[in-house]
Amino acid sequence: MFSKVSSFYKAIYHTGVDEKLSFSEKQRIELSNLFILIGVPMLLIHSIANFFGPRSLTEFLLGGIWILIFLITYILNKIGRTYFARLFIIIVGILFMGMIHVSFGNEARFEPMYLMSTVCSIYFFDVKTRYKVLAFHFIMIPIFYTLVFTIDPPYAHLLVPTGPIAYFIVSMVVLVIFTFKIINELYIYNRIITDQNDALTSKNIELQNFNHIVSHDLKEPIRNIVSYSSLVKRKLDEGNPIHDYADQIIVSGHQLNNLIEDLRSFQSIDTIDHNYEWFSPEEVIKEIENIYVSPPHVKQGVLQLDSLPESIHFSRMAFYVVCKNLIENALKYNEDSKPMLKIYGDSEQQYHVFHFKDNGIGIEMKYADEIFKMFKRLHHRSRFPGTGLGLNIAAKMLGRFGSRIELTSSEVGRGSLFTIFIPKSLPNARISNG
Repeated sequence: MFSKVSSFYKAIYHTGVDEKLSFSEKQRIELSNLFILIGVPMLLIHSIANFFGPRSLTEFLLGGIWILIFLITYILNKIGRTYFARLFIIIVGILFMGMIHVSFGNEARFEPMYLMSTVCSIYFFDVKTRYKVLAFHFIMIPIFYTLVFTIDPPYAHLLVPTGPIAYFIVSMVVLVIFTFKIINELYIYNRIITDQNDALTSKNIELQNFNHIVSHDLKEPIRNIVSYSSLVKRKLDEGNPIHDYADQIIVSGHQLNNLIEDLRSFQSIDTIDHNYEWFSPEEVIKEIENIYVSPPHVKQGVLQLDSLPESIHFSRMAFYVVCKNLIENALKYNEDSKPMLKIYGDSEQQYHVFHFKDNGIGIEMKYADEIFKMFKRLHHRSRFPGTGLGLNIAAKMLGRFGSRIELTSSEVGRGSLFTIFIPKSLPNARISNG
């Protein structure tokens, strides 16, 4: 018997709850169902007391209307109209309370019911709807009291003494149970979050250790493959097909090595400390230029700097990584005989703005967001080598430090303009790119 009652209770309690809903929405639906599970038995108990007591037809009628309101709310939850179910029971409920209050006078003592309805409005709705419903309460309740004190209640003589007591008990039981449930749910929710954070932290540490070991263990055999393939290539004539095979092995080895390096850079973004310092952007860019633009083993390019701020307060490492990736891309994705990249600064009220304008192959603007995704490539590797991680690393790195990057303009065959925005004041929270 008890198990059947428990199953019936759980079935009503979870009516309208869908696993796809958020934790907060599930809780709101469960609270509205709990409101029904509390209200209906209380009304039945009051009706039984009324039957063995004064047997007031008015009290039976009022109890029947309340049960009808609860039934409609349940049906709305049952058919998936959960938001309207809560809106219905609160709005119709407060109007019906006001009607009873005005009809029976101040002796009906509806203060606990008004308080219960106001608190339920906070529990039942999100912030946007909550303010509107609360405003409705703050408008209607003074109107009800004004009517109570300005007109003679027509049914004051029909007031049953147990009526106000029943409403008081219902209000107190609802408020106490709701409060305990919410406190318990929040405790469980916080415990789940804490456990998940601990597990995630442990997994991240394991992943970092794994990546470190794998990257080092992989790079050594890759170096050996490339070295021995180079030795084999030297001993073969260019017409020998094995010569071409060895050449392809060397190229693939370098690609794999670059991929490992980029993956290490990507993985290490979240481990970089928020060390802000004052530094000269021009000095950082010139360091990159000496390594990636000037040496003879790379594609020769012209780098122009103009109107850069003397110093910024930012992570030097993050700025270095972002500029390095943008400069590398400007040289790599460029078929001009004389690759050129102009880096110039601009100043807005809240941001230091850096523009990177190249004369490369350009990008169709419909891919302006796509290019920042992980492993996103617009060209085959045989034409332009790379891993498809450079812009993603730059975007994620800037997002971690409250900054962002965007493709401002681009034209196929004419070049691209990338812009990064670095806040002049320290950000309070991370923001994502785009």
